[in-house]
Amino acid sequence: MTEKDRLHAHCLALIHQRIQSLQEEIQLVQASANEETKSSAGDKYETGRAMAQNEVAQYIVQLAELERQSAALQRLAEMKAVDRVIPGSLVTASQAVFYISISLGKVSLNGKEYLVVSPDSPIGKTLLGKSIGEVIRWQHQEMTVLTVL
Repeated sequence: MTEKDRLHAHCLALIHQRIQSLQEEIQLVQASANEETKSSAGDKYETGRAMAQNEVAQYIVQLAELERQSAALQRLAEMKAVDRVIPGSLVTASQAVFYISISLGKVSLNGKEYLVVSPDSPIGKTLLGKSIGEVIRWQHQEMTVLTVL
C-alpha cells in the first residue's frame, strides 16, 4: 500500500468516524426530546422540543455534508497519478505535503503531517495544474512542487 493509499484510507476513516459520531448525537437528541414529559407549563415542553428539533436539523445538515465528502473522497480513489496536480493528487512541496481531495485540514499519519484540502480551496486552486519544479506563491511564501503522486 502506497503512502497516498494509506492517507486516503485514513481520511475515509476520519470521515466515517465523524458520520458515526453525528448519527449518535442525532439519536441522543431525539431520544432526549422523546423522553420530555409535558409539564404543567406547556410552553417549556414546546420550547424544549423545538430546540431539540433545531439541533437535529443542524446535525442533519452536517451529516449530509460529511456524506457528500465521503462520496467525493471515494471517487478520488479511482484517479490515476499524472504529471500535473489534479483532484486526488498527493503533492509534496518545499513547505508542506498536500492531499488535494476534501477539506479536512491538517491530518497526521505515521508521524507525518498532511494538509488535506479541497480542489476548490484557495491553495487547492493554486496547486491545480502545476507540475514538478513549478514554483507557487502562497501566503507570502514561495513553494516548489517537488513530487506529484
